[in-house]
Amino acid sequence: STKARSTPRSRQGGRFERQVPLCYADAMTKFERAIAELKKLPPDQQEAWAAMILQNLEHQTRYALTDEQVAEVKRRLAEEDPKEMTLEEFEDFVVRLTA
Repeated sequence: STKARSTPRSRQGGRFERQVPLCYADAMTKFERAIAELKKLPPDQQEAWAAMILQNLEHQTRYALTDEQVAEVKRRLAEEDPKEMTLEEFEDFVVRLTA
């Protein structure tokens, strides 16, 4: 009978964890490698990293500008003699950008 080969395992955090075989390491994306490394951590550390990643993603999506908004900001930054605005004009401008 032929024995099935299993991936090597190492002892990490009191448990036996599966290591990524070297032949697959080059084919993995950075994301896949990061997940593989996170899975080696103890559960409490995995939860802490997950919370940090999710918070970062939430922050990024909350303040993302559209391509049109980015173009407007770049155009205004490139102005040699920018127009000054009153507070009311600025608030109207922000409303237009975020609409």
